[in-house]
Amino acid sequence: MIKKKKYSALILLRKKDPFCKKFLKSIKLYSKKVKVFWTDHNTKKLSAKRKYDFIISYRSSIILKPKDISLASIAAINLHPGPPKYRGIGCLNYALYNNEKKYGFTIHLMSKKIDYGEILFVKYFLIKKNDSVASLLLKTHKQCIAYSKVFFRNILSDARKIETYKEQFKKEKWSKIIKNKKQLDEFYRIRNFNLREVNKKIRSTNYANFKPFIQIGHNKFTYKQT
Repeated sequence: MIKKKKYSALILLRKKDPFCKKFLKSIKLYSKKVKVFWTDHNTKKLSAKRKYDFIISYRSSIILKPKDISLASIAAINLHPGPPKYRGIGCLNYALYNNEKKYGFTIHLMSKKIDYGEILFVKYFLIKKNDSVASLLLKTHKQCIAYSKVFFRNILSDARKIETYKEQFKKEKWSKIIKNKKQLDEFYRIRNFNLREVNKKIRSTNYANFKPFIQIGHNKFTYKQT
């Protein structure tokens, strides 16, 4: 049986990310023994060597190996910004393209497979007809920050509550389909020029520096909103 104590936590976050800063602020309310490992797209591996009670990953750019996960003596936990139906990368893009009525985020134990460990918590919310990538992304991370607070407050006060969450969300199951970066890059390509399909692809991919495109031979033409 795990005794109640002040747990130590290694938090994996994304550099210069406002949501990560908010998340860290809330975690520090519940654990005074926090070490932060900041990541960006150039970060390839975890440099930590000592053990922690918890490893908690939110918006981190690295995928932990089994030896990294083993550094968590109680649990290694990931906040996945998508529901169990959507695994891997580009979850939000595919959900918009598929005209899903609801979206959500998942808190789960980490395993050697990506987005596959035991599910501890899922929060769903509605997708509006006028939601874009930008608006749904903002909504997702606001929900993630708001609803993960109670979860981490509970387990960082008593780690035995992890078992309660497992039981509560045991009906939630991961999809067998997982998307990778190569598939997402190809998804941005417009192949069907039916107006309805073009509009769906624009809605589900147009965001900041990420744009849908068409390709004719070796020439690539990127969408530009006017």
